[in-house]
Amino acid sequence: VWGTHGNRKIWPDIKPVSRHGAEIKIKAARNEWEPLQIVVMGHSNLSGVTISASELSSSDGDLILPATIYREHYLPVTSTANAEHGHLGMVPDGLVPLVHPVTGKATGGKYGGNEFDIDAGNMEVFWLDNYVAVDVKPGVYRGFVTVAAEGLDEVSLPVELEVFDFVLSSPKHLLAAFQLSSGKVRKSHPGLESTVDRRRKQADLAHNYEEMMHNHYINNWSPITGFNYGLNGVKVSVEDGRVSVDWSDFDKLVEPYMNGSAYNDNVPAQSLFVPYWIPVKNKKGDGWARRVNKQNYQNIDLDLFGQYVEEVENHMVNKGWIDRAYVFYFDEPFI
Repeated sequence: VWGTHGNRKIWPDIKPVSRHGAEIKIKAARNEWEPLQIVVMGHSNLSGVTISASELSSSDGDLILPATIYREHYLPVTSTANAEHGHLGMVPDGLVPLVHPVTGKATGGKYGGNEFDIDAGNMEVFWLDNYVAVDVKPGVYRGFVTVAAEGLDEVSLPVELEVFDFVLSSPKHLLAAFQLSSGKVRKSHPGLESTVDRRRKQADLAHNYEEMMHNHYINNWSPITGFNYGLNGVKVSVEDGRVSVDWSDFDKLVEPYMNGSAYNDNVPAQSLFVPYWIPVKNKKGDGWARRVNKQNYQNIDLDLFGQYVEEVENHMVNKGWIDRAYVFYFDEPFI
């Protein structure tokens, strides 16, 4: 059982980079997440393997809450476009929480749970996410990560976390967009399809993903709106050559994220992909297509398009969102 920092990828054929049970040292600012990894290697068959983390405490008795623990899930990669930097075989990817973030119970499914069997020659890798709150006093905090297995003595690895005397700002000023929608959440959780209250559960789960991304300073490309790429609930109509836009459903969904009230820390979202609409006659000629392609791009009604863009800009200005709004209409050239 050994540990390392969060910047090292743990490949299945890795050799231990520290001694069995050795101390792990990490550092963080206040208002920062700092992970570490624990690797459990089975030289013989192991049953009932569990892992837990203690609070971290300073010499003055100040505390940092126990880390959130995830099991690292590996995916098979059979080809790569980059022979120099790509990696074939089993690649660490998803992090599966040991404890369900909503129910507080052990997670289920194929990759969930909080107790594991490890066959001889195999290993399990765990990601421990430590959050240092804004009001934590600077200094050195110590605790333990304990790994147990049936019939064997526990292994307690000492953890030292040094907290710096400065605070990372919220919100962060380095923006990066991660494309997550409730539609993608639904596809990743197929069990939602069969539930009676599927839409509510889908929305709740999408919000949990959004909250986790927000907590780790990852900006979603647009706050979860219950929709995917496109109008996101906005209703556009054309009458007598004039564009009219109904923003009511869009604002109801987006505003809590844009003013921060949807998040536990009340910090507003930092990016907003504006509703996407380009007036191009569809194949039947009786309506407007949303997506432009190489067959229809020359048929864009530029007058209506200009009216819509003006409506969008005016609405973003009126809501105070213009400095966080963006859109890419032609991000992948098709000519």
